[in-house]
Amino acid sequence: MGKASKVLYTIGKVFNIIEIVFLVVLLVGGIIINASPEMLVESMPEAYETVEMAKAASVGLIVAAIIGLIVSIVVLIFAIRAKKAVDDGKKNLAPHIIMVVIGVISGDMFYLLGGIFGIIAESDSGKKETLTENDN
Repeated sequence: MGKASKVLYTIGKVFNIIEIVFLVVLLVGGIIINASPEMLVESMPEAYETVEMAKAASVGLIVAAIIGLIVSIVVLIFAIRAKKAVDDGKKNLAPHIIMVVIGVISGDMFYLLGGIFGIIAESDSGKKETLTENDN
């Protein structure tokens, strides 16, 4: 189960990194639009009638991209910690429980299943240690 958990965490991290790159592109796009909103008004007059509307849209894009980046980076940090927790030899369920919660909230099946498998792997490792101690 530990190996499956690590693989799922790795796949989730790949998608998370892709998301971070996409959000950086959105942030740069928002900054470009905010720098020259006239360009947006000229290219899409049916959607943006005034420069103020284009500026408001760009500010919304910038804010959404920054919030998304912060959340994605925090989730990536938790995923890295959870992946390390699988093989650290200590029984620590907290990183895997956090990843299950993140998976449920975000709908990311890789983090959800990775967290579930991580919890099972940590629980199994505790049983193996107990069996080994009783055998001696």
